[in-house]
Amino acid sequence: MDKRLITLETKWRTVIPTLATKADLSDLEGRLRAEMHKGFGEMQRWVIGTTLASVAAFVSVVALILSVLRAGWSGG
Repeated sequence: MDKRLITLETKWRTVIPTLATKADLSDLEGRLRAEMHKGFGEMQRWVIGTTLASVAAFVSVVALILSVLRAGWSGG
């Protein structure tokens, strides 16, 4: 029985100091929130930029097609 108790006490002394406290968890939560907000902001910029580039490319293609069709109709 003493051997089991010594083993448990040793594990207790080894494990307890490594556990996170409320302050540790609160700090981690704050850092994670800040990192997530930063990541969402970057993602939002990429989505908006990609959307604007896609719309500009689409408008350019439509304008090109219209100019080719007009040239074909008037030149034909």
